[in-house]
Amino acid sequence: MVNNPNQTWRVQAGPGARYFKGATGASDTEAGIIVSSRCCYAFSDTGLFTKDTDILGSGANTVVSNDAGVNVKMSDTFSTRVSYRTDCNTDPAAGLKSTDNTLGLSLVVGF
Repeated sequence: MVNNPNQTWRVQAGPGARYFKGATGASDTEAGIIVSSRCCYAFSDTGLFTKDTDILGSGANTVVSNDAGVNVKMSDTFSTRVSYRTDCNTDPAAGLKSTDNTLGLSLVVGF
């Protein structure tokens, strides 16, 4: 764990139960494990870089999600966020891709 004025980073892991429902409607609950990383770096008084990674595995498949983004504070109330997210599935349903990427642009309201 890192916890500095400009940077934080936390990694955690643990066992659990995973419930999933497939494309055919069949569902199951099984033992699983998750590993998560949360990283945040303030590169200025108004700018923040974040990177969140999750790895969720069980007998059915492993899903890896990674979300990296930059937040820029525009005022006391509003910020903008540009992000890039990648989701990878080791065993996707028939006809689906194993990797999906999303580019995001958001207006964030704080109160």
